[in-house]
Amino acid sequence: MILYVSAVVAGSCGGGSGSTSTIAFATTCQMESALDRPIAGSVNFCPSAITDKVTDDFIIATAKHEIIHALAFSPSLYPFWRDQNGKPRTDRDSNGYPPRGSGYYNYMWSDSTIKQVTYNDWQVYKGSVSHTVNLVVTPTVVAEAARYFDCSSLVGVELENQGGQGTQLSHWEKRILG
Repeated sequence: MILYVSAVVAGSCGGGSGSTSTIAFATTCQMESALDRPIAGSVNFCPSAITDKVTDDFIIATAKHEIIHALAFSPSLYPFWRDQNGKPRTDRDSNGYPPRGSGYYNYMWSDSTIKQVTYNDWQVYKGSVSHTVNLVVTPTVVAEAARYFDCSSLVGVELENQGGQGTQLSHWEKRILG
């Protein structure tokens, strides 16, 4: 993979005013055509977030985190995930593309990758409410999470449902894995 790294005021940096909590952001730039694997990506560090108080370890951890987004963990890439045999998890059209999405999402993923589930009896302080979550339901993620949480009945792992573009659906739910 070719990785372009920059440190400029751009995109989610918030104009360099320091009013944003964004430290860095990443994207996939190019995917190879046979297996939809990212072959080029970009990571940008927001200059106003990199101060003399930031440690090298923090920068390295942030870089790793962003590279994971460029490689796979992003709503723009979920439609291109494949199963253990290399078969697309999301059906493709005659040109090899997943179904078109709307708004921010150019393509939509299959519910064999990300499944939306509504819990009608979600317990909160003053009773119960209806609560909709998005779960990563791939067999490997479910198996690892079931082992981690020691819960054989686990059906998926929740994605973050708050925050804007770049946070929502692109991180594990903070309440569970924060």
